[in-house]
Amino acid sequence: MKLIYAVFILLLALMTLAQCQQTAEGYSSPAAVVIDTCSLPSTQGWKYLYVGNSYAEDKIFLVQDCVLRQDSMGIGFGYPGSNLYQIANVVDSTKSFVLEVRAKVLNEEQYDDFNHWGFGFYIKTGTEDFAIGISPHAIVGSKVATDWGETLTTNVDNTVFHDYRLEGTPGVGYKFYVDNLLVGSGSAWAGESGPFAENGLYLGDSTGGANAKAEITSFRFEQ
Repeated sequence: MKLIYAVFILLLALMTLAQCQQTAEGYSSPAAVVIDTCSLPSTQGWKYLYVGNSYAEDKIFLVQDCVLRQDSMGIGFGYPGSNLYQIANVVDSTKSFVLEVRAKVLNEEQYDDFNHWGFGFYIKTGTEDFAIGISPHAIVGSKVATDWGETLTTNVDNTVFHDYRLEGTPGVGYKFYVDNLLVGSGSAWAGESGPFAENGLYLGDSTGGANAKAEITSFRFEQ
């Protein structure tokens, strides 16, 4: 019994040390980050951000029938501009990741025809941004040395629900899947400064040049 107790104390000490090391490095990565779409993310540790406008959370997002609904249509255009959710210090920039989102995008309006970032999600490390933007009939992804990324596909009807999956490795790149089918790959942007936290996750309207109406029924990030 004494030996078992000693082993238990040792394991507990090692776990505590690992947690302290994570905190010292500036992140606290859990096994998974999940949004319960039966309530607003702002009630689950996420922060609502608006940049370039003054639209409050309840003007952009609502929950109905356990569906998180975004509607930024009609709020106008302007750079910079964002209306989205952020959760900071949950990404380990040394590890590969998987981000899974089930969603659909019903409509969008654009200031620039090539801007499809009215709805999307992205992962921010200290030096890189892995980003996906989704419109009714296009999916775009981040690509190094580009301002608006690149088109991954225009062959998916995003007005109906799909399972979207972003798999990536910091310093290497990413692959993007729709309903388990690979539709494209790319590289990360250099990390953006401003109000966006490092080692964070983002969901919503990330641009002032496009707006969108979308519905989300699941969000899960894991490393």
